[in-house]
Amino acid sequence: MRKTAKVSVFGRAIAALLLLAGYGTASGQGQINFFTYNGADANYGIVFQTNGVTRAAGVAFSAQLFGSTTVDGTFVAISPVASFSTGFGAGYVNYGTITLPTAPGNEIGAIYYYELWVWTAAAGSYAVASITSGDQIGISEVAALILGEEGSDVYPEPYPNGFHNLILTPADPVPEPTTLALMGLGGLSLLLFRRRK
Repeated sequence: MRKTAKVSVFGRAIAALLLLAGYGTASGQGQINFFTYNGADANYGIVFQTNGVTRAAGVAFSAQLFGSTTVDGTFVAISPVASFSTGFGAGYVNYGTITLPTAPGNEIGAIYYYELWVWTAAAGSYAVASITSGDQIGISEVAALILGEEGSDVYPEPYPNGFHNLILTPADPVPEPTTLALMGLGGLSLLLFRRRK
């Protein structure tokens, strides 16, 4: 009787552990440590201003991670807007852990694709900065990482730092309505001139 009871309790314990393991795998959400510094190679992932020398630093620039479960998929914002570090950390973002929403492809162990968007913070958004004269913008190349699990190391989640250094570019302002009107009149004048000939 005792032997049977021991086997039964042992069997129940194994079943419970398997159930918990299955639950952890099924419900495990991927996490990314939004810390763009690469401990293995500090030459990666640095964001420079348009001169290619000065690093983006402090609250003057904003950064946001965009991600997708496929390399050619639709990239959506996966992090809050963050500022850059200063001093020795200039050129990098150190926001902290981001937990992705539960969805297929966002599980622990899945390959995840991401890119970093950067813009002049005063503009308020990348879209506004991209059409504001004097502002700086940039989007990194697409890179990939394997979504991590908390508790395995000092930085348990992988950091998004697989891209090369990013040099920001000047914004390309949209011409003002008066400029567009003048261009239109100029084109019309040329058309009329050609017809007269």
